[in-house]
Amino acid sequence: MLTPQACLCSEELLAVAKEKQWQRQIETNNRVKERLEQIIGSLKGIS
Repeated sequence: MLTPQACLCSEELLAVAKEKQWQRQIETNNRVKERLEQIIGSLKGIS
């Protein structure tokens, strides 16, 4: 189940990756964050 915690976790991972300049992790977590936001937006439109 998709939860707000999943988004928070992605944001936290993204912040750590940026801090440590882990480029591959930044790219991956940006994609995850964008997809989660799209899914949540779609679900909000359904309910």
